[in-house]
Amino acid sequence: MKKLRFVFQGCNKITDEGLDDFCEGLKQLSLLEDLSLSLMHQLSKITDKGVHWLDNCIKRLPGLKSLELNFGFCNGISAVRVEGLSNRLKNLRKLESFSLGFSDCGQMTDSGLHNLCKRLKSLNGSLKSLSLNFYKGDMTDVGLKFI
Repeated sequence: MKKLRFVFQGCNKITDEGLDDFCEGLKQLSLLEDLSLSLMHQLSKITDKGVHWLDNCIKRLPGLKSLELNFGFCNGISAVRVEGLSNRLKNLRKLESFSLGFSDCGQMTDSGLHNLCKRLKSLNGSLKSLSLNFYKGDMTDVGLKFI
């Protein structure tokens, strides 16, 4: 399988442990090139722990050409974990398209945006498409300088 898309909207019973199980399954898809995962619910139970597992999973998929991650209302995810996730991008040398969304989470900060942009620039020109969506983030004018 080369392409995988999951949208979990309004699924408030998905937890970090469920995300860990999902990631274990992804590790078996070594030829995966396109991954899209959307987790959006006002009562989200996804925390830093779940994103850490996703983080570790992504590093085992070096052939990814397209990665889309959307988190909505995930107040259990900290700015530090968002930065950790962006650190994994350096392992994705074939990445051509990247989309990251945090809607109504507030976790993205100037520092997180700086780190994310630094990682994106380290992809040495392979990136052809970029979409960043931060609705109700904690960024200022300072963060925009890094883009």
